[in-house]
Amino acid sequence: MRKILHTFAIPGRGTGVIVDRRTDHPPKQVLLARICRPDGSWLEASATREHTQFRGDDDEAADRDTFFLRGVAQKDVPARSSLEMIT
Repeated sequence: MRKILHTFAIPGRGTGVIVDRRTDHPPKQVLLARICRPDGSWLEASATREHTQFRGDDDEAADRDTFFLRGVAQKDVPARSSLEMIT
């Protein structure tokens, strides 16, 4: 399970999330994921790891991945949520 550090809306498509560390999932592979919210509720969604390029001197940023959550609204991924890959 990975902590979600940041979310951003992709209007008309879903939400992007940046997680706390790299994964071994290949980019563009569609996976089933569970978004675990801090209140104990969860939501399943299709997730795709995206190619990302971080700019600047933040070495930690290079150790993070970004996932696209299809059809999920940004408001449905509150702060302190985490992402778990099911498949």
